[in-house]
Amino acid sequence: MRKIRIIILVLPLLANWACRNKESEPVTQNAKVQVKVAHITHGTLPDYLQFTGKTVFLNKNTITSPVTGYVTEVFVQPSDYVKKGDTLFTLVSQEVYALRNDTLPKNYGNIPVLSPTTGIIAGLTIFKKPVFVDKNTLLCNIVETNSFFVETEVPYEYSNYVELGSACKIQFPDSVITDAVFYKTLPSMDAKAQTQKILAKIKNLKKIIPENMFVTVLVKKSEGCIKQILPKTCVMTDALMTKYWVMKMINDSTAVQTFVTIGTQNHKQVEILSPIFSDSDLLISEGAYGLEDTVLVSIIK
Repeated sequence: MRKIRIIILVLPLLANWACRNKESEPVTQNAKVQVKVAHITHGTLPDYLQFTGKTVFLNKNTITSPVTGYVTEVFVQPSDYVKKGDTLFTLVSQEVYALRNDTLPKNYGNIPVLSPTTGIIAGLTIFKKPVFVDKNTLLCNIVETNSFFVETEVPYEYSNYVELGSACKIQFPDSVITDAVFYKTLPSMDAKAQTQKILAKIKNLKKIIPENMFVTVLVKKSEGCIKQILPKTCVMTDALMTKYWVMKMINDSTAVQTFVTIGTQNHKQVEILSPIFSDSDLLISEGAYGLEDTVLVSIIK
């Protein structure tokens, strides 16, 4: 009887201790991933052909020494802009330099070397003065800014897309895109690649672009029709680029993986051919990389 009483007294104490322990255990919650979202928009993405191009200056003027003598003045520096008729250097012949003294006029025997064109100084070889040069020694090169072109390598089967006078776009390595027009076809083909060189001229060129820069030449193949468009950052893909998906919000804190079929794309946007999304659907645009099929998220503005 005494044992029964002890058990009856201990049981409530044990139950109370168990409840307190349960209350003190930490509740584990999954951390929410912070993301940004975007809506589907509707529009067209023109289908572009992409060709490789290289920047070139067609007209380059070589400035050489007209006589054997000394360069006594240098008026230009590399990348200087000069106009036709500007004085680039001053020379004196070897004989006059040897005869110079305080009794001769200061400018006696000076031979000015003038710029034959308007352009940019390139390849300057004379930096100091006085310096001895032989006749026909290279002094500098001048590239004519109005002879700047993009030399485009076009496979012959696409020649109907690059007719002279037709528009194109030039995409530089920094993703800047500018308008251009096909200007001239060179009468030769690359024997191995079977590509033809076609020159494109940039419209409204506002700055000097270096020569031998590789660029992408975009030629519109078709106009396209109205389709669903998403920012390219919304679309994920596997390593082989055989599957594409987006992370779609199904409520205010849960996103699920949704496979999509994509169409035309550029460096910023991509067409979504299927499935059809609602204008009110929210799709993760930043923070989707590496997420599970279903994930808790927190939308940030």
